[in-house]
Amino acid sequence: MKKRFFRDILPHRFLPILILAAQAGLLFHVFLTKNPITEALSILLELLSLLLCLRLISSDEKAEFKIGWILLLLLLPLFGLGMYGLFHGAATRRFGRRVAKSEAITAGAMPPSAPLANLPHMHAAQARYLTNRGFPLCANAKSTYYPLGDRAFGQMLADLEQAQNYIFLEYFILEEGQMWEQMLTILRKKAAQGVTVRVIYDDLGSFFLLCPDFPQRMEALGISCVAFNPFRPLLAAKQNNRDHRKILSVDGRIAYTGGINIADEYVGLKDRCGFWKDTALRLEGSGAWSLTVMFLQTWQLCTQAAELPERFRPAPCPAPDLGWVQPYCDSPTDKESVGEAVYLNLIHAAREYLYLTTPYLIPTDSLVSALVQAAKSGVDVRIAIPSVSDNKLAEFAGRSYYRTLLDGGVKLYRYDPGFIHAKIFLCDGTAGTVGTVNMDFRSLCLHFECGVCLYGTESLAAIRQDLDDVFAQSTPILPADLRGGFFTDLALKLLRLFAPLL
Repeated sequence: MKKRFFRDILPHRFLPILILAAQAGLLFHVFLTKNPITEALSILLELLSLLLCLRLISSDEKAEFKIGWILLLLLLPLFGLGMYGLFHGAATRRFGRRVAKSEAITAGAMPPSAPLANLPHMHAAQARYLTNRGFPLCANAKSTYYPLGDRAFGQMLADLEQAQNYIFLEYFILEEGQMWEQMLTILRKKAAQGVTVRVIYDDLGSFFLLCPDFPQRMEALGISCVAFNPFRPLLAAKQNNRDHRKILSVDGRIAYTGGINIADEYVGLKDRCGFWKDTALRLEGSGAWSLTVMFLQTWQLCTQAAELPERFRPAPCPAPDLGWVQPYCDSPTDKESVGEAVYLNLIHAAREYLYLTTPYLIPTDSLVSALVQAAKSGVDVRIAIPSVSDNKLAEFAGRSYYRTLLDGGVKLYRYDPGFIHAKIFLCDGTAGTVGTVNMDFRSLCLHFECGVCLYGTESLAAIRQDLDDVFAQSTPILPADLRGGFFTDLALKLLRLFAPLL
């Protein structure tokens, strides 16, 4: 069933790309051509750019986010207008109402929260914040950490084989290859046995990987399938709000999240960017049901079918662990960055060390300040980033933060084997989080994300061992490595202003 790009995928995607290019071409034509009509249109578009600047100034968005857009709109109004339409990412009110409706339908389905009193004091604030946001603390939930995608994949297949009632999958990237073929073999069999199988994939994340008829082909196999926020070739900001979550749920009793998408490089079946390292977290018990409810929220949003989640609730299935888990999710429509708040709370709670990995290091000013403050307070703050990146522009933008972080005492490391896609925070070995949230503005502000906070669980020791291995295979970035010429330093400082736009 694997599709060839030039034969099967590109012809279906050519028209949307052409329409998008035509819109961009029209803006450039207005900019370059001088006649009464284009000059009038140019003035109109420049006035619109100015109005957008005023709108940004009055908005509640982060200051560094506003500055980049305002500079672009004022310096290059026509180009900036096109970029704003494509990449600003502010959710429309209608889209926000749809998200709120789907969340309201599923809000009462979350498991009851465990008492917060038993948590260590330094992590009680984090747990209380997430509980108040509607994400309960789960005591009867076992977590298992997988340091590599291929180690998780075997267990995922075994769990899929055991499904009796339903299988839910929600992924940013879905590519037809060896990984998907192995999963699809089981999904087809389970669907034929009467198991409900549902798949959500992000349409833009899989734009050049799947044909538009993929949902129809899955329906023919008995698998319900929808594309999240289908891409439309318009200069519209709503296209920038993507579903970056990764959730696999089996009967609501077992669930996975982490950085792994459904594509061969994530499980070691294809070479890309050197060695590709990613991680996964498996939950059993009430924590698995929390992730399942998050999937059902997205399904409601995509299908607009008012379906009560209670029909999918499993019988109580305690899975004792030493500590607690707290799954959470984030949405760009509520004007609150839950993912960033989780990271900030873990940074502030650290007393001995804070270890983290991220594929893209384009942090907000709040995160930069918190990391530097922790390092200057004597906390051993270490960040592992890729030595080989899959996004050169994001890598270059990330360099603009290196000097600030290093001067503040934060230790940066390049992961020598290749690309590290994992998103992990570990605080003193007593708390941490594994999920989908990159340390960049897209994940923190624009995407739908998810993750799991861990407090005192057995899996935290496995995370510490993995991070020790990561840093042992990494090369420290030293201040001497950042010495460049005048123009290089100037370019990085300029890029720092526009980094939030990437």
